[in-house]
Amino acid sequence: MLPSIGGEGLPRVLLEASCLSKAVIGTDLSGVPELVLDGETGFVVPPGSPEALARRLEQLLADGELRGRFGEAARARVLTHFNVENMVRQTVSIYENVVAGREPGSPSSGASVSSADRSCSSTKGSCQ
Repeated sequence: MLPSIGGEGLPRVLLEASCLSKAVIGTDLSGVPELVLDGETGFVVPPGSPEALARRLEQLLADGELRGRFGEAARARVLTHFNVENMVRQTVSIYENVVAGREPGSPSSGASVSSADRSCSSTKGSCQ
């Protein structure tokens, strides 16, 4: 659970909890909605709303099946979308587009990085 009221970019604590197949709750700030898909991998609540946070926490505490489903989906999302390979590819793409005079979001050739270098180890169940 990350009940932030100020932006934190992409909170590492939520990435790590997701790697460990934990259902997460975060506030609708910065990179949290990119990581936590509300109702699929956890819950996203409005910042500064202890009532919404309490409701979602009570919901997760009361429903072990929901916690398990969110946790597995969260882990799969992190392994697929938030691994080192993807992050490096996206960063290289930004640089290539800037050098080529294109907008940073434009398509480019991309980069290849070893798939063994991931932010979450699929065999160990932990973040590296």
